[in-house]
Amino acid sequence: MAETYSLRLLRGRTKNRIVVIPFEEAWLSLEMPGPFNLKSWSVTVTGIEASGAEFLDNCYYYGDRTLTLEMETSGGKRLGGTVRIRSVAVGPQARAVFDGAGFLDGFESL
Repeated sequence: MAETYSLRLLRGRTKNRIVVIPFEEAWLSLEMPGPFNLKSWSVTVTGIEASGAEFLDNCYYYGDRTLTLEMETSGGKRLGGTVRIRSVAVGPQARAVFDGAGFLDGFESL
């Protein structure tokens, strides 16, 4: 069963940089077959501002496509985990999709 949560803050972290990723809308999707049984997770972001889009573009094309995302839900719950960038598009309608690459810290509080 998939559950979706709206996000209000995204921060990307690599070995060399920490960048707040400004956006219009972002959602965290959790695939959970049972309570506290997280199978997989992903994040979809739309309307990314130029600074965040440039950071993600560099990670995707010149890095290893992996970074740590720190997130905060609309309800104020803090989460974090390592992700792989599945896709990124820059320009007027910048967007990105991330796949969780391991444990999502804090998901139990949702």
